[in-house]
Amino acid sequence: MKNKFIILTITGLLLASLAACGGSKTPDASKNTADQEAQNQNQDSQGTSDTIQGDIEENHGSDDTEGSSDSAENASENQSGDLTFADLAKYSFEFCSGAGGWSTDFEIEKDGSFKGSYHDSDMGDTGDDYENGTMYLCGFSGKFTDLTKINDYTYQMKMENLTYDETPGKEEIADGVKYIYTDVYGLEGTDTFKVYLPGAPVSDLSEDVYFWVRWANDDSEEGTQDTLTIPIIVNEEMGYGIYSYERQTPYEEAQSTLNTYQASYDAAEEELKKATLQSRMDDYAMQMYDISDSCLNEIWNLVKYNTSEEKFNEILTEQRKWIADKEAAGNEILDQNDGSSAQMDSSLKMAELTMERCEELADYLK
Repeated sequence: MKNKFIILTITGLLLASLAACGGSKTPDASKNTADQEAQNQNQDSQGTSDTIQGDIEENHGSDDTEGSSDSAENASENQSGDLTFADLAKYSFEFCSGAGGWSTDFEIEKDGSFKGSYHDSDMGDTGDDYENGTMYLCGFSGKFTDLTKINDYTYQMKMENLTYDETPGKEEIADGVKYIYTDVYGLEGTDTFKVYLPGAPVSDLSEDVYFWVRWANDDSEEGTQDTLTIPIIVNEEMGYGIYSYERQTPYEEAQSTLNTYQASYDAAEEELKKATLQSRMDDYAMQMYDISDSCLNEIWNLVKYNTSEEKFNEILTEQRKWIADKEAAGNEILDQNDGSSAQMDSSLKMAELTMERCEELADYLK
């Protein structure tokens, strides 16, 4: 998936920031991780959560399996044979002109939730502190709802709860690059979108919309395709067309995610080996833990949406025990080690266990 680019970019920014600033975090084994922070979060308005801990809390103490993979799929399906979000979950969506290095990429899950990224760069935009250019980044998530049929080839849906990983307008400089966080390009200007399916007449689209998808529609010479060959999402308000391509299998996607985060994990580990101050070592060890935790949450969502209800609930029970064991292992190091390396050793142990767990979860998708 192309938006994995943003993971490596942001990881590089975080590593560079650690190298440039002073002070180290001193978290204990049960705090400041994605799964543990979620223990203190309320469920969102749809009653679902993007975190592992949210799924655990949602099912804790009952036999209710709401929020599991099958229930999410069933919620999006109907008996009429019409398009569902489960159908759209088979594709990756991209907004780009086919030229230049920018794109907006996202994927829709079976319950209509989506997550993605936008990136662009201007290496000619430099300054005294950012001689290596400027990058524009955006990580975003939200949910599509109310998928309604207009005709055999056209549907309409609403977008809700669009949120950003970083506040648009925020700027940072690291490693000679200025990073500017932006709104998502392609989904702005409206909360209503249309979905056009293969077979839809190209004449149903405006010239502005078709400009964005023509090359992806096997229409290298304008006018050679009378109908769409791929599903597209249309932002009519802005005149944008967002094309699609076949999504990787869940296992392939998990392996791609794992490989991308492993590269970031290894980069942080190399920085740790070069560090000479214990505070820096603590920082890089914690960064390794954060990377592993983010990887775990991404792979967990793949498991959630791509395993049977029965299997998901088995994994959910297993995951509760794994979290408790992981935290116990980290806390045991803190309890037994009074030296200056205790924090680092605890973070490294939990990071190691978490990366191992990522591999185990990915195997469930084979």
